[in-house]
Amino acid sequence: MGTPCYIAKQLGDDSFLAIYCGIEGHLGSTGYLLSKHYNTPEQVDALLSRGDIYSVDATIDKSHPRHRVHSDPAAEMCIEDMLEGDVEVDYLYFFTQDNRWKFVCCTTEEMELRDVAEVLQANESQVSDPGDPYSWLKDGLRKFLADGGEDEAPAMQM
Repeated sequence: MGTPCYIAKQLGDDSFLAIYCGIEGHLGSTGYLLSKHYNTPEQVDALLSRGDIYSVDATIDKSHPRHRVHSDPAAEMCIEDMLEGDVEVDYLYFFTQDNRWKFVCCTTEEMELRDVAEVLQANESQVSDPGDPYSWLKDGLRKFLADGGEDEAPAMQM
């Protein structure tokens, strides 16, 4: 079972160009990849031009047509469309007009709009980068060793 999400670029106050992403929509995967690899309007436009996707990869080239859920192109949507439409998602990602990624986790009661980079940095979230799936562990171990082992060592995800 996946963690579906919408990935959208803000066009106006309540107007977005959006695609559906079928799996790995959680913050530590899609949120991380968007903030690291798709942080300019041109990169976001290139990703959205692919239409609905199976999952986000570190590069556009890795988004091969066989990974697509179906061939629907990006669609203009409002927030209500994304929240109350036919497709249920766990996360909404918005590339704002000030070139920042924001997100909402739709499975929590508060459903608060938050900044992707700030949350990843503040929580030192365990992320999943296809180029280096253990980057979060390596970073945690470096920090642990730099602190002289006074903090807890990072736990391995299972």
